[in-house]
Amino acid sequence: MAVRGGADLVVESAGRPNTPALAASLARPGGTIVLLGVTAHADPIDILDVVLAEKRIIGSAAHMWDDDVQVAVDFLANGHVRVSDLITHETDLADIGAGLDTLAGGGVVKMLVRIAGE
Repeated sequence: MAVRGGADLVVESAGRPNTPALAASLARPGGTIVLLGVTAHADPIDILDVVLAEKRIIGSAAHMWDDDVQVAVDFLANGHVRVSDLITHETDLADIGAGLDTLAGGGVVKMLVRIAGE
């Protein structure tokens, strides 16, 4: 079922079952859905909603396991990259609006979002 209104752009990167269909349902008419996550099985998407609402679906495989993901994982595992250095900003989930404003302002490499109780 599609959401009324919806988002101009929905990016699915979780790679979990049913998230491509959820992403498609969250886009507004004329909106764009970018699918980055990969699942091991086929996920049905409401094609009627996509067609009648003239939504665009784009897939991207910017990172391929054998080419760059495996190298990055090896760098992390061998201590060649200090992950803590990549986090340039932090915010609490309750303050995510301000955090998104910070992201939009530029200069953020990675932002850590703290979940209450963790």
